[in-house]
Amino acid sequence: SRAIKKSNRASNNNAHTNNTITIKGTTVTATAKSGYYFSSWDDVSSVPDNNSDTFTINAHFAAYKVTYNYNYNGAPANATADYASGFKLINASRTGYTFDGWYTEASGGSKIGGSETAYTPSSNITLYAHWTKNSYKCHNK
Repeated sequence: SRAIKKSNRASNNNAHTNNTITIKGTTVTATAKSGYYFSSWDDVSSVPDNNSDTFTINAHFAAYKVTYNYNYNGAPANATADYASGFKLINASRTGYTFDGWYTEASGGSKIGGSETAYTPSSNITLYAHWTKNSYKCHNK
């Protein structure tokens, strides 16, 4: 919340674009914490038109979403999680394969991390599991 000094009000003096709002000649910018993004302002029509010198307009924020794609035929459905403080990547397992980590692309891409790696997204993102097929040696007697 932010109290803003009141000046002469005209309905065309209230405007907002993304995370910046100008009301009655005062401009305020809402800055999101890491892992979150600005989502909206309170309705500016709620600004009082009386003799009060301050009013409150709230900025609203939302957590980025991380979608996990297990990246193989017959895989479980994608999992989705909202970022929260202390966020860690989930574990993935697949019979006959070793989990190599979560990547930005289904093939190639940049490695974000492995199971239980701390991670702070900077946008909504889909991460893809990468796998290495296990190999086994048979010994005949």
